[in-house]
Amino acid sequence: MAVKKERIGKFLDIIGRNGVVIVLVIILVVIGIIEPTFLQPRNYFEVIKQSVILALLAIGLTFTMAGEGIDMGIDLSIGAEVSFIAVLFSSLIIAGSTNFIAFIICLAAGVVIGCINGFVAVNLKVVPFIATLGTMYILRGSELLISKGNPLQPSNVTRDYLAIYYEKFGFIPYPISICILVACICFIALYHTRLGMELFATGFNMKASMTSGINVKMRRFMAFIICSLLCAVAGIIFASKMSGAPVHGAEKLLMDAIAAAFIGTVLTSDRRPSLIGSVVGAILLESISSGFLYIGISYNYISMFKGFVMILVVASVLFINKDRYTAM
Repeated sequence: MAVKKERIGKFLDIIGRNGVVIVLVIILVVIGIIEPTFLQPRNYFEVIKQSVILALLAIGLTFTMAGEGIDMGIDLSIGAEVSFIAVLFSSLIIAGSTNFIAFIICLAAGVVIGCINGFVAVNLKVVPFIATLGTMYILRGSELLISKGNPLQPSNVTRDYLAIYYEKFGFIPYPISICILVACICFIALYHTRLGMELFATGFNMKASMTSGINVKMRRFMAFIICSLLCAVAGIIFASKMSGAPVHGAEKLLMDAIAAAFIGTVLTSDRRPSLIGSVVGAILLESISSGFLYIGISYNYISMFKGFVMILVVASVLFINKDRYTAM
């Protein structure tokens, strides 16, 4: 009897720790049964490509959540930054800039935005939620000033401009190649360097980290810079995908990115922010959107479905692990 209970406990533990992956597979199988062509490699490769922008944002949030804690590390400016960078990149191309120069300027802008968020949150000691909310409105206003409230569609779009999203490196699309490279670098930085270890320590217990000699302010500052830098990369890819920059076109990504990062958190046994889990969460949410559209469900219902799925996933994982997890 005791052995049977132990096996059931292990089974439930596996479900708890891998609940998101299980839900992802179930959703994909159901959609695949309804529309078998959805799971064809070529089609699903496109779904993964579409999830790249969301995955980059979720990876960025993983850093801020690691440094600030999962309840305080939400950067609300990420969606507005993607839209702003897309407008900036497109406006530079319209002005006659080369792709390389525009790329460097946009990355530099991402670093500046990260410094602003870091300065307000770390040095001025404003709650990150409020600090990044303020930055979000600043970016929205700056976007409107540059675009004059109109979508930007460069008439001098070059093949290199479109290649960022539509061309391939061998058989792998550029966006996926970029995301894999970024994810590998960030994984090493987060899990195999002093920066990552000290970030997790800071997010877990800031006072104890300061006592142990960790430069808490610098680590938190770096987390915001890394997050904004990844948003800048996502913004450039978004501009290439859209062949321009629709006004506030990427702001809807904010909540999806937060959901993906949170899925990554509950996926781990110790409830720490997880880079791989965040990427899985991004693919999960994009699969839901693409799959529902593929089987003919109106886009108006997709947000509701994603919300229900998020609640069920998080609630089920926390319920199964109720003895391990404390209330948030």
